[in-house]
Amino acid sequence: MTFRSKTTVRLTILHARQADCIHEPSPEILSRTGVVVQNQEVMSLFTGAGGAVDGVRVRIPGHLVANAVETAPASITVHDRAGATMFLQEGPSYFGTSSDCLSVIDPETGQHRDGTKSDVARITKLCDGLENIDFCMSMGIASDASRVPIYVHQFDAMVRNTGKPIIFTAQGAADIKISSIWR
Repeated sequence: MTFRSKTTVRLTILHARQADCIHEPSPEILSRTGVVVQNQEVMSLFTGAGGAVDGVRVRIPGHLVANAVETAPASITVHDRAGATMFLQEGPSYFGTSSDCLSVIDPETGQHRDGTKSDVARITKLCDGLENIDFCMSMGIASDASRVPIYVHQFDAMVRNTGKPIIFTAQGAADIKISSIWR
């Protein structure tokens, strides 16, 4: 099964020339200003590829940026657990939720508060029932879960409440290895 493509809906935020205006200075900005990297494994990858490291800041040479753009795939295939596929590429538009909102409005009290794992589950279940939502991301932070595997708790809440494709965040490879037990 393939997800229905929303070819009648095309979301265009920037036209090609506008996107080019943003991209053109990006190699210079990345090589001069750089980015802060707080993961040692990623820092090592940048160092090995020729990035200049200064503390936690990595300055990325223009040739690495150009190589990344040139070697990026034209399409990425995303599957749900039933085997349906979405092809992320130029053309079709798919719609989903955002990720990692720090707080929620409590549906019972109307009060603004930190999100919980049950909020992530509840919102995921809602998204699962909405036919115009094609994929789910964690709409909250499971602040009541232990801090070390917080993203694992969010993944758990999502996988138990939707069959749609899940796009999730993780703090590192260990979170992904733990999350893979739900496959």
